Amino acid sequence: MNDNPRPAEDDNDPIVAEVHAARQKLLEQYGGIEGYLRHVRELDAQRHARARDLAEQREAEEARTRITNVHCTDDCVVVTLADGRTISVPLVFYPRLLHATPHQRSNWQLAGGGYGIHWPDIDEDLSAEGLLRGAAQASTSVATRMPGKRVKRTRYIQTAKLIVAVDTEMVIPPSDPSEPCLEPETVALLRDIRQHAEAGDIPWLQSRGKVYQLIEATS
Repeated sequence: MNDNPRPAEDDNDPIVAEVHAARQKLLEQYGGIEGYLRHVRELDAQRHARARDLAEQREAEEARTRITNVHCTDDCVVVTLADGRTISVPLVFYPRLLHATPHQRSNWQLAGGGYGIHWPDIDEDLSAEGLLRGAAQASTSVATRMPGKRVKRTRYIQTAKLIVAVDTEMVIPPSDPSEPCLEPETVALLRDIRQHAEAGDIPWLQSRGKVYQLIEATS
């Protein structure tokens, strides 16, 4: 007896016939519907296991960039990470630190769960991720920086639930003083901030700027 009767008019429909044949082949491959459902559950379990492994790997990588110590020389900010690495970035990358006094530079505190640094006396915030990026660019960025006067501006990045206020450095090029612009690394930072804001990663955002949560109005 056929458990899956088909209307007679379907027999001449090539698409229906192809779908039916594919279904029969699938059921035969997995020994029936129960075998197929068991295969689907196994695939789901494998997918969840991979996602868990990736999450654990990401957490381990983040833990290695946790900051354990900070000090400034006359020329550089030097940061020690939990995995033993030392990051040294020229102070010229960070004008507030460059023009701060030794006492102001030495007055720092960890922020963002240990992934950021805050200097309260000069209201400066840096992150391990940003310092790593700055260290990688240190050999070339100073020489290739855009010419022009640098000015501080606060940029506001808004998502559905958050507003992030970030102090940025804009360049006023000599060729067109009326049109301040951003350097590539600043554009990349703002893009990272928007991505983390959309993900609701408040601790990460707090290590980069001031975070405000939007409150829905109630009637």
